[in-house]
Amino acid sequence: MQKTVLIIEDEKNLAELIRHQLTARQYQVLIAQNGREGLEKLQAIKPDLIILDINMPEMNGLDFYRAITAEHGRPRFPVLVLTSRTEMEKTFTEVFAAGFMPKPFLIEELIQKVEDILTGYAKPVIFLLDSAGNEHTPKIQAAFSAEQYEVVMISDLSQIQTAAARRSPIAVVFEYGLVAPASEAIIHAVRSLPGGEGTIVLSYSFAGHAQHKTQSLADGADSFLDAPQQYEDFITALREIELKRG
Repeated sequence: MQKTVLIIEDEKNLAELIRHQLTARQYQVLIAQNGREGLEKLQAIKPDLIILDINMPEMNGLDFYRAITAEHGRPRFPVLVLTSRTEMEKTFTEVFAAGFMPKPFLIEELIQKVEDILTGYAKPVIFLLDSAGNEHTPKIQAAFSAEQYEVVMISDLSQIQTAAARRSPIAVVFEYGLVAPASEAIIHAVRSLPGGEGTIVLSYSFAGHAQHKTQSLADGADSFLDAPQQYEDFITALREIELKRG
């Protein structure tokens, strides 16, 4: 399937050069000269990648990036940032830019970067466990999906290893006491996965029992949500751990 790239760049010669190189490689390419025009184009297309300059008139790249970012900091599209301000690389890494390229650059390097991103980009995966038809699960799933996470539903512990072989999760989320078996077995299964030591384990309970938090954390969960008031609390808890780990 043909990939679509949106270039947001006010240097017309540079934008046309990038367009020419990408079109020759069978990409569909659109150009916007500032962030405001870029937002207008997003009403009609869903690009596979946005190439974004920072210093532009009318709406600069920073304001555009904020406009396409979900509430908790993850952009709705993969973005490759172009700028001469090399000190901003860490900033954009922290807000999940797909790539960063300082100006000036060789066009061959840019094209290679684009192809690397389009080949390797994927939304971060979350395993959401539900073996009991939990009424909260669809709403938790919707909250994560709105923040550009890919949610994989797990109804049985035996499915974890098979699902992880396809895509490794960055986090596993389950409700304490409503998912069989016990949380200790769930956490052990997660930690036994390749790279599972770094997988975030987020448990929760709407029942409000203090011992659930104590036991779940003792079993090895990274965080526990005790009677969350809104489903966005799950995103906040996950993002806090992601930011802390860097």
